[in-house]
Amino acid sequence: MSAQADLPGNRQSELWRSLEGVNDPELDEPVTDMGFIERAEVLTDGSVAVDFRLPTYWCSPNFAFLMLDGMRQALEALSWSPAYRIRLHDHMFAEEVNRGVDAGKTFGQIVGDLAGDEDIAALRATFARKAYLRRQ
Repeated sequence: MSAQADLPGNRQSELWRSLEGVNDPELDEPVTDMGFIERAEVLTDGSVAVDFRLPTYWCSPNFAFLMLDGMRQALEALSWSPAYRIRLHDHMFAEEVNRGVDAGKTFGQIVGDLAGDEDIAALRATFARKAYLRRQ
């Protein structure tokens, strides 16, 4: 990596560009455009902190997980492979989702019996298909 690519401002720009690729699964709009991300910051040690808030306390936990998991994937793809912390705030399952995302758990592992037999991969595929059709 060149010295230019390693500048803090470049990392901050890369961080925001990566988060622009994470969409609200229902509306197919970037979470950055919807104002859900309150803070996305490259810290002085090179790690990343993201604070995220959904429009309602009662937003579906599976939607929250899909967006947080998308953020996790975006952060893991950053060029400098930083340590990171993503925090969902003011949501009915914030504590469980934050703890689970930190541990790399699946949606079913996070919410346990509340998830029933929901297949989060199938749900993600359904939303991707709907988004594709909406754009046609």
